[in-house]
Amino acid sequence: MNNDGHIRVTYYCKHLCYTDIYDQLGHIRLPTKDRQWLAGKLALQVPIDVILREVRKNLDRQLRRMHIITKKDICNIERAFNLNKPERQHADDATSVSALVQMYSGRENNPILAYKCQGANDFDIVPDGVNASLPPEDFIFIMMDDAQRTMLENCGSGDMSVVCIYATHGTNAYDFHLTTVMVLDSKRVYM
Repeated sequence: MNNDGHIRVTYYCKHLCYTDIYDQLGHIRLPTKDRQWLAGKLALQVPIDVILREVRKNLDRQLRRMHIITKKDICNIERAFNLNKPERQHADDATSVSALVQMYSGRENNPILAYKCQGANDFDIVPDGVNASLPPEDFIFIMMDDAQRTMLENCGSGDMSVVCIYATHGTNAYDFHLTTVMVLDSKRVYM
């Protein structure tokens, strides 16, 4: 009891006295400097096994949380620092796609042919000569880079050309349809 009449209580949700020291350390959060060091190694594309070996090689007489990191810890850091999916601009998918569209906007070889975000009445990007109108709940994102365009032009025309269009749904949480256009090359291989 304090002098002012208040009682101070420290509550521990799990008693760790009878657990292994490694279990105790496993519940401690990695310090920010260690997380940043690991993220730097991952950004340099150092393999996880090499990182683990380097960390354990530097073990001195004082065991710290860093010395017992696991592959799962490293994967969590990779996800937290957005290193495993650099193309993902934002955690919200709609914002991420919009950022991708903005990133390519104004570039000479813009691969985005058409784009209409869900909830919008009009297309943000629409090919020349196309007069398109869709309901606000529809989402359209059409992308083709120069190599794909060349393959379509070279292998998608002529007497022996085969153009395949495949559509599926249920590939994501939004139940959007995914449509893929493929062509057979001169050796009859899908491109």
